[in-house]
Amino acid sequence: MENTQYYKDGVAKVLDLMKDTFGDYFKAYFNGQPPNLPEFLLPCLMVVEGAGEITSGATGTDRIVETVTIIIALNKKDDIGATQDTDLTDFKIRKLVKGQDPTTQEYHRRSVMYALRTYITMDNTVLENRVETEFGENVRVNGEGNDLATMEGFVQLQLRRQAIVPSRT
Repeated sequence: MENTQYYKDGVAKVLDLMKDTFGDYFKAYFNGQPPNLPEFLLPCLMVVEGAGEITSGATGTDRIVETVTIIIALNKKDDIGATQDTDLTDFKIRKLVKGQDPTTQEYHRRSVMYALRTYITMDNTVLENRVETEFGENVRVNGEGNDLATMEGFVQLQLRRQAIVPSRT
């Protein structure tokens, strides 16, 4: 299917929003999770859809609910040899997801929550008020014959939109 003929779903809209927010901070942005993640592509950001639901709406429409997860992956190798005053990847990931200015308490402009709360309608796609976060270490295949230890942040949200159903026969 050609991209020019494809309505941007929740994953594509969130991915665009993250690219606009973080720019070249991340070395790669993925629509989905790659099977191999080479070390040179870290830090990276991935957006995936988990569960979804489609229900009949008003005449000629369907209601679509997409559960979208934003995944930020940093290289745990960066923590090797860290001193007591070094910001470890655990802290860096939390700042990228929900970092706030200590004076104003506003989300930092280069944080996931800043983007989600500032651009909450996402081109008239209604965003649920609830956003869930989770953080943890992960081991990923890097395609070079060894594993890659990452620190990852997961931000999950639900998007709702409608689809037009073709005339029924």
